[in-house]
Amino acid sequence: MSTVLIALILSDLSARLAARRARQMDVRLSAAAAKGVSVQEETDQRSHLMILSVTLELGSKTLPTYSMTDTGAEGKGFVDQSWAASHELPLKKLKKPFGLEVFDGRDAESGIITHYIETRLRTEDHCEKIKLFMTQLAHYPVILGMPWLKKHDPKIGFASHTFTFDSEYCRKHCNTPARPTKIRALHDVPAKAQPHNLPP
Repeated sequence: MSTVLIALILSDLSARLAARRARQMDVRLSAAAAKGVSVQEETDQRSHLMILSVTLELGSKTLPTYSMTDTGAEGKGFVDQSWAASHELPLKKLKKPFGLEVFDGRDAESGIITHYIETRLRTEDHCEKIKLFMTQLAHYPVILGMPWLKKHDPKIGFASHTFTFDSEYCRKHCNTPARPTKIRALHDVPAKAQPHNLPP
């Protein structure tokens, strides 16, 4: 066997092993976060969404935006790659890239996640340092998933559409005051502040 052929076989084997390792680490994201839904479905469902007004703080940059809380997302947090690029956010490369799949088991069209941003994320009087994995999202610039909700364990008022970050964890790690603000979640993003990729 020639040296070139052996090198090709080893290269192919190495790529297959890397792909297999990445698949073993796949993280799921809800279809609504990854692919979006039709404009009509989006309009019908918005009254059920819990959208938070958030601010990303990266060095001297302060970027107010919106985040959808997503109980169907297995990752802690995600940021839209187009939005991150438009704001020229500094990216960091993951040591171990991982796959992303939609909740029905199909691979997400955005492919393997290879980069993330590190930022301070502020919501009213709640502030934390967080890594947001960069991928292609449907509409909202930031998605906060189930691991994030479990970690902070906010008191969620579904009827009143509110969040209160009063967990023991938040009191110790998120600069939460003794009497945290009850944050009213949005049903929709105000039209004048909608990112360009939100449907009308």
